Amino acid sequence: MNAGVTPQQIDRRGIGRLTPEKLAAIEARGKSVTLLSRARKTPRGVKLRVRAEVLDRDDILAACRGTSNLLVLHTDLMGDVGVFTLKPGLDQTAYGLFSDLVEIARTI
Repeated sequence: MNAGVTPQQIDRRGIGRLTPEKLAAIEARGKSVTLLSRARKTPRGVKLRVRAEVLDRDDILAACRGTSNLLVLHTDLMGDVGVFTLKPGLDQTAYGLFSDLVEIARTI
C-alpha cells in the first residue's frame, strides 16, 4: 500500500483495559475479543490501527486462535477475499520477520 508509516504512527491500543470481569461480560453476550490489525486507504493516505475488538462469535475474524492469522481483503470486483494461516511454525515466522527486515532496509 506504500504507506510509508513507522510503527509510532500506527493507532494502537492494547488489551490492558480488559479485566477478567469485562471478558466474562463480553462472553456472556455471545461475543469474543480478537486482536486485529486494520489498514484502509483514505483520501489523506493509508490509515492503520491495531487493537483488541469485540466481535460476534460467528464473525470470520473471531475464528483465529493462537498464532493463526487471517487476512481479509475487501475488493471492488471480487468482494471479500481471505487467506488463513493455521498455526504458523518457526519457518513461517522467521520468513515473515526476515522479509520485514529486508523491506525496512530497502527504505533506509
